[in-house]
Amino acid sequence: MTTRRALVRYGLFCFIVGTTIGFGAVNAATLSIIPYLRMVALAFAAFILLIYASDLKVDYRILPSMVIFAFMISYGLLRGLDNLTYLNYFPNLVTSTIVVLTGLTYFSISRSECGQLFSARYSVVLSLFWFLLLILTGGLEINNFAGFNFQIYSRNGDEISYSQGVSKFYGVAAISAVWAASRTHSKRGNIILYISAALFVMLSFLGGGRGDFLALVAVIFLMILSKSWRGALFSVLVAFIFALLFLEYVPKLSDDFVAARRFAVLLEGSSFGMRDILFKESLHLIINEPECFFFGCGFASFQEYYGYRYGLYPHNIFLEALIVWGVPLVILLIMLFTLGFFISGRRDFLTWLGLFFVLIAMKSGDVLGSWFALSFLFFYAGVGMSEIIGKRQTRNAREGYVE
Repeated sequence: MTTRRALVRYGLFCFIVGTTIGFGAVNAATLSIIPYLRMVALAFAAFILLIYASDLKVDYRILPSMVIFAFMISYGLLRGLDNLTYLNYFPNLVTSTIVVLTGLTYFSISRSECGQLFSARYSVVLSLFWFLLLILTGGLEINNFAGFNFQIYSRNGDEISYSQGVSKFYGVAAISAVWAASRTHSKRGNIILYISAALFVMLSFLGGGRGDFLALVAVIFLMILSKSWRGALFSVLVAFIFALLFLEYVPKLSDDFVAARRFAVLLEGSSFGMRDILFKESLHLIINEPECFFFGCGFASFQEYYGYRYGLYPHNIFLEALIVWGVPLVILLIMLFTLGFFISGRRDFLTWLGLFFVLIAMKSGDVLGSWFALSFLFFYAGVGMSEIIGKRQTRNAREGYVE
């Protein structure tokens, strides 16, 4: 293996860190180092690609992925140029474009199981280090079953009591540990990884992000199912027992146990507040604005239409995509993705992470900020396009041969 090829695994790990480390903020200590870690990780990931590019071994299927992504970004920008006068989303657009193009490249060149296993194991190590850092800085109280001691504040200055980001961060860690364990032949290594996975699942739950935790559970179930239906059946049984215990003991728990209380709200059928409103407003815009329905209205059109700030987006990447690009283009993109996903047959570490982030994006993601999900979606859309182009070229070659 050449030095350049060896560096790719470090670049992939840095890309994963750069796109996920921001979710781990709990207190002032973590907030102070996250921007530097993210900047260094993404810069190193991009730098490695510049070195690797001269090797000319990039999978040709990445070209359709990049073309599709560039077209969708350009189209959304052109359709939303007028919205820039209301809301300057251009810096977010530039950042998203650079990061997603980097992600597309890593999805293409990091197909080696050895390289992905390296990234998964190091993700577990980083997450364990972050766990210890939180304990040492008071962000996690191990003698308090309520879990995290959040010391960060909302836009309104209120101290938060839960964090979807933390649930995402340890969700990534849990998936990394489970996948690494499935590829590790050492008995001792398996024990360490599965114990780490159980710890990360618990921390994801304690983070209080309901949709993020449920997405984690769904992905782990699918990972187990892809290996053994018996294992999947056993995991369902364990989940059922956990649910029964949860229903039994939640009413007796202290109100300080925020994570449990937040999940109890699901059982009560309560409203999700602003998220329900944004969902309904998104549907209203799509249905009642034919131009947006057929052609899309561009980036930030939802915020411009309702007079919202940038952070009040639809909180559903699918609905926002319909608003930005229009129904026909989004349906075409979904068809290409579906074709590419099933044709490729890849069920590797990056694929499981991508699926995790797509599920999360369905309840809280946006079309410019969901970096990993966008890399995953556009990569497989490009694979689908490559399959169509390949079949057409093969058919034309055969017809030419016959003539």
